This record gives sequence, C-alpha cells and structure tokens, in this order.
Amino acid sequence: MGPYRERGVDRLLCPELVASDTVLTNARGVFEQPIAEYVAGLVIAMAKDFHGSWELQRQRRWQHRETMRLAGTRAVVVGAGPIGRAIGSTLAALGVVVDLVGRTARQGVRGGDELPELLPSADWVVSAAPLTDANRGMFDRTVFDRMKPSARFINVGRGPWSSRRTLRRPWSRGGSPARPWTSSNTSRWPRTIPCGTCPGCSSRPI
Repeated sequence: MGPYRERGVDRLLCPELVASDTVLTNARGVFEQPIAEYVAGLVIAMAKDFHGSWELQRQRRWQHRETMRLAGTRAVVVGAGPIGRAIGSTLAALGVVVDLVGRTARQGVRGGDELPELLPSADWVVSAAPLTDANRGMFDRTVFDRMKPSARFINVGRGPWSSRRTLRRPWSRGGSPARPWTSSNTSRWPRTIPCGTCPGCSSRPI
C-alpha cells in the first residue's frame, strides 16, 4: 500500500503501477475546507483590493478608496465534487450567489452544457474539477471571451485546464482589467507566464 498526500493520483498512474498489486490511497476528505477557505480568501482580497492597499502602504500614502461589495456578486464553480461543494457553500456564506456546475445537471448542480450561458454574468469563475482527458484545456479562448472583462478566474485544479497561450491573452488584452489566476499545480507552468509581474495576478501552490 502506498499513501499519496494529494487528492489526485493521475500523475502516478503509470502502466507498471496500474498492472501491479499496489494499493494506492489519496488524501480525499482532507483538502476540501482548506481549499475552500483559500478561494474565499482570494475572493475577499480581490474584492477589497488588498494588493492596492498594500501598495499604497508601501508608498506611505493615506488614500480613501471605494471597493467592491462582495455580497450579491455571482460565482460559477466548475466542479461539483467535495471540493467544489465546499467552495460553493463557503462563498455562499459571504453572500455570493453561487452556481455549481458538474458534468450532468442534478439537484443543486447545473449541467456542463449550461456553462456558456452562466459565464457572462459571473464575477468569479472557479475551476475545481479533477483533470481528465475530456476536460483538458476546457478553459480556452472561447470560454474566456464569454466572461465579462472584470471577471476573476481562479484555478485550484490542475494547470492544463487552460493552455499557456490562453492564459496569457486575458492579461495582455488592452483596456481590460487583468483576470487574476491562481493554480495549485504551478510546477507545470514556465516562468514566461507573467503572473508574477501582472498586477492582481498570482500563481502559487496551495
């Protein structure tokens, strides 16, 4: 038996392991609430522009600013598993209106085919579904184009949900606010992605 500290085990499933008698366990049930709290922290930080406050503090400037009211904003959480549900309930406790999206529609969950109609009104788009061959690269240029310019995109799943080229585009689009992006699997992304220098953007392990 081999324990694995992460929830997803796809990167370990080589043919030799699959064909062996090894029993591999994961960390299911451990990360749901911590990840949900992490997402809520990001949402609050972006709505209240903590980055801007810290920058003003660094400049030793005292400046009153109006920030975004979080209650009443809309979030689309893609991934209706335990992590997605924890994110949804945590954001809902902050007054955010949450649409949970899964592969198929069911009680309390919108179907994946409804995602295009949900994106234009979303203030927060969170990808929290496990990476599969079916959804690899799901957040492509078409999906980002359906989001309003002020929408924030948070990825707490796997990096390959989006291509490198697709992620560069929202940051460099003239006249539009950056869409902050965070990933729990940053080792797969090269340093050429400008998340470390673009205001409001971040990429870090969680």
